[in-house]
Amino acid sequence: MPVTKILIVGANGFVGLEVLTLALKNPYLTQIYTLSRQPLPNNLSSHKKVTQLLHPDFNTIPPALYETFRDSGVQACIWAVGKPNLKQYKNLDEAREVFIQLPVRVAEDLAKTCAVPAMEAQGGKFIHPFRFVFVSSWGAERDSNRSLWVWGESRKIKGAAEKALVDIMEASEIVDSKRSFEVTCLRAGTVLRRGKDLGTVIAMGTTPSIAVDLLARRAIGVALDGEVDGKRILENAEIMGPDWADINIING
Repeated sequence: MPVTKILIVGANGFVGLEVLTLALKNPYLTQIYTLSRQPLPNNLSSHKKVTQLLHPDFNTIPPALYETFRDSGVQACIWAVGKPNLKQYKNLDEAREVFIQLPVRVAEDLAKTCAVPAMEAQGGKFIHPFRFVFVSSWGAERDSNRSLWVWGESRKIKGAAEKALVDIMEASEIVDSKRSFEVTCLRAGTVLRRGKDLGTVIAMGTTPSIAVDLLARRAIGVALDGEVDGKRILENAEIMGPDWADINIING
């Protein structure tokens, strides 16, 4: 039974908006819940596939909302929340709340409320777990004691989030000898505008970077099809895939 209903958290951000735009074009997806603090553009919020949910504080999401996801048969979540630069936050505590505390809290509640019911909805037979796709960043470091030359705080914050999310997966309920909650972290580099113009292709070929549509497509693919080769982490090059660049774009 394929995934047909997903939740996108942060759907009005740069990455989340692209995820939603591509998800609406996917024929397998019949219902898309969005959870954000600010409303979506009207042309998206009014789409027949979209159920927009606004909540001012992700720290206080009520149990009834998770029960809505459960009863509606949501089977995957794509988390695309956060500003790309720590300097955009008031302080490190605020950054840690956005990058660690919020996704971990939501993942815990999804694992507790939705994971097993999602499997039971598949006729009591294990087909796939609830899938949580976390948009992380290039260079994320799980070892908090490691000395890093560049972007140390940012990389450790994302690494701490990854570790905590995988811990939730490993503690999730077991059904048919398999975990009911699956986590995949996408370590995207600098996220560029969509498309394959020459500048974008050169940037992706020479720096850790990725066009937003490639990142969104991979996030949706993992939500629908599950982990890639059993990996919990996909690095930037793995997110892009082997065929990301079309030589005809360069050759004209």
